[in-house]
Amino acid sequence: MRIIEKTKLIGMTRAIETWSLLDTGADISFIPIRILQAIGAHDLNRVISIKDSHGYVRRHFIYKIGLYFPTLNNQGNYFDVAGCDSNGCLIGHDVMGALRIEPHPETGKASASNNVEQFILGGLVLVGGGYITSKLPNIYDWILKTLTKA
Repeated sequence: MRIIEKTKLIGMTRAIETWSLLDTGADISFIPIRILQAIGAHDLNRVISIKDSHGYVRRHFIYKIGLYFPTLNNQGNYFDVAGCDSNGCLIGHDVMGALRIEPHPETGKASASNNVEQFILGGLVLVGGGYITSKLPNIYDWILKTLTKA
């Protein structure tokens, strides 16, 4: 099942909302060059060669744009994306992984985690491993209280 999400694309001169396919088989995200030009995407003067599913190697220019998902807790950030000649936007694991977007093919929907508690816990495990959580069990509560006061 295909999962399509509303996506806000932000360039240097303009922002637009469109629809994007969440592709669980793609490692990187592709945005049509005509859209990148329309929003004034920042050309990074880099090229990447990618082998497609048919075995052809194609060269794609890399651009920096803002990608936000209004229907997924407005998750987003600025990402490097590949320009392409296709008609639609394709969001790959590079963006979905960074934003913790989970496609659910069985329902045809996606979800995004922006839970402060999950973010903090994930950060503690990533940065401190078992040391922080075992030696300083109250640090988690302190960080959570501090962040939720803002």
